[in-house]
Amino acid sequence: MNKLEEALAYIETLQSKNDETDVSSALKSLLPEGEQATGDLLKELIAFSFGEHNEKDELGWNTYFSPGMIWYDGEKTLVTPDISQVDADAIDYWKKRANETSNPLLKARYAGLVWDMEKKITNQKPSINYAIANIESLIILSDANRYKYDVSVKDKLERALSLASSINKPELIESTRKAILAYEDKIAIDDKPGLWGFSYDYLVDNKKSLLTEEEEANIISSLESRLERLTECENSDTHAAEVAATRLAAYYQKRSKPDDARRVMLQLGKAYEADKDPSVLNRSGRLEHLHKLYVHYKLHEDAKALLIKLRAISAGAKDELKTFSQEMTFPREEVEQLIDSLLKYDEKTSTANVVSYFSPDKDENEKQLMALAKKHPLSFMMGVNIIDERGRSVAQIGSIMNDLEGRIIQQISQHLDFTAMFLRLALAAYIDKFRIDASKFINDHLKLSPAFMYGRWEILERSLTAYLAGDYMLFIHFVIPQIEDAFRTLVEVSGGQIMKLHRGGALHLKTFDDVLRDESLLRIFGEDFILYSRILLTEQRGWNLRNDLCHGLMSEGKMAVMAADRLFHILMTLSLLTTQSSETSPVQSDTPNPPE
Repeated sequence: MNKLEEALAYIETLQSKNDETDVSSALKSLLPEGEQATGDLLKELIAFSFGEHNEKDELGWNTYFSPGMIWYDGEKTLVTPDISQVDADAIDYWKKRANETSNPLLKARYAGLVWDMEKKITNQKPSINYAIANIESLIILSDANRYKYDVSVKDKLERALSLASSINKPELIESTRKAILAYEDKIAIDDKPGLWGFSYDYLVDNKKSLLTEEEEANIISSLESRLERLTECENSDTHAAEVAATRLAAYYQKRSKPDDARRVMLQLGKAYEADKDPSVLNRSGRLEHLHKLYVHYKLHEDAKALLIKLRAISAGAKDELKTFSQEMTFPREEVEQLIDSLLKYDEKTSTANVVSYFSPDKDENEKQLMALAKKHPLSFMMGVNIIDERGRSVAQIGSIMNDLEGRIIQQISQHLDFTAMFLRLALAAYIDKFRIDASKFINDHLKLSPAFMYGRWEILERSLTAYLAGDYMLFIHFVIPQIEDAFRTLVEVSGGQIMKLHRGGALHLKTFDDVLRDESLLRIFGEDFILYSRILLTEQRGWNLRNDLCHGLMSEGKMAVMAADRLFHILMTLSLLTTQSSETSPVQSDTPNPPE
């Protein structure tokens, strides 16, 4: 008997709780340091290194089993194990092992892999016996309580039920159904919501009728009792209570029992509102989440009442906000060199250079974001809640895995903050060098652009006069509607649509954000400038200047030079358009990198 056979014989007889990684670790210990596995040992290691539940299927495998690890090496995505390592020999080996072993953990994995992959690898349909062996072994694992992690067994039972249904074996469906009910009874603990509720998910919330009326009633009664225990104690576990309440509310809604759905959600709501957390930010965040639940489950009047409480609590949130500042110094010579390189050409070329240099590049910001995430992974695994001056939550950004777009928007917004000082110096030098006044900028720039073909010269002149005089509040109020009109004009002259059919049958103007997403503008400006414009003007996760102004949410503090400079930068960009080309052509110059 060789070392592999000895190891497998030892694993075969283990009665303690184990999982697939334990098997993999035992097999890896057979390898001398620095050596790569080959032959049967490689087939075993591949078998027990796969993950399960390939729901996202990012690699297009179209299998239940998934890579155990996925990572990016800076150039390409790497996975281990890779399905390319599986060949007909591996399938035949796993078949042999599935028939040899009596260990349910081993048999479930070998048989499961054969059923999942044989058709894909060999184009031969696997024997149904491997699906049956997989199902029966998973049931044995749950009955014998021999798997290392309880929470994973429920997922294996879900797989067993799915397989039994797919091969249409009523006796196996029945066995799996009983195993699910028994397993939840065995492992359920109130304050560990991952260990209960799956009987509801797999059996009640199933398109097929898998339960007797009594069994279904027992599951619902168990959830009701658990909700009561979790909400009636002094220190309510609102997270676990929510897991019970949302299942119950969904159940009652589907069965046209809105009063019961409202009852369980209000029971949860009392626990949320009884929260004694001293942090106003924490409490307001929890009530905001509760409000979303009320809306989702159609408790609209209760949601309105909750908003009043939320506004009252949120008023104190701004007192908890802390300001963090960091002082940075830049050599005067470098900054002057940067500005000189931008403005050393004629006025038109210098305008294009300033536009080009201070327009953010999405790809570059994404690279910076990824570098930061690699350096500080924990901060990018959590979501971000953006609140306004009154403590109200106005936008949320998810983790980098779930909301990459939101993270890029946040990164670009921070880039705009950081470069504001350099933009201020560049614009001041630009205005001084070319003796820019309102009339000159309109005649030499804006009047040449199709974006301003409908005039509005008096409004624009008063607006620019205010900007050049440092009256940024007046400039911002005047110029934002004119910028919106300019973009809308460009969509019109490019053959796009600025109107949409309203519910009542009348045509209404599209929202500004919809206008900025129009394909004609993407063709004219490209993705980078359109994203920049949206972040600046209409994106809640960004600066959102247009919407904050129009809804009366922009404070005096935001009506300052940073916002005004960016809006003037947008005007400069629009001024580069010509009727002939209808697109921008920023001139490339030998500008240095920004100071670091």
